[in-house]
Amino acid sequence: MISSKWEVRYESDLVKVEVASVRDYEDSWLVRDKTTSKQRKFTGESAWSDAERFASDVDFMVVV
Repeated sequence: MISSKWEVRYESDLVKVEVASVRDYEDSWLVRDKTTSKQRKFTGESAWSDAERFASDVDFMVVV
C-alpha cells in the first residue's frame, strides 16, 4: 500500500477526525475519541459519512 499523509478535517475537545487520500484508492477516515483514547478507521464508499456520524455521537453524547 502506498503511504499517505493524514490531514485533520475536524477537531474538538472530545474528538479528532482525520482523512488520508491515496491516489487510485478510496479515502480512509480515522476518528479518535479523546475521552477513551480509542480510534476507529473507516474505509469504503460511505466512510466519510460513517466517520462524521461516529464523531458527532462522541461530541454530543456529553449534551445528552
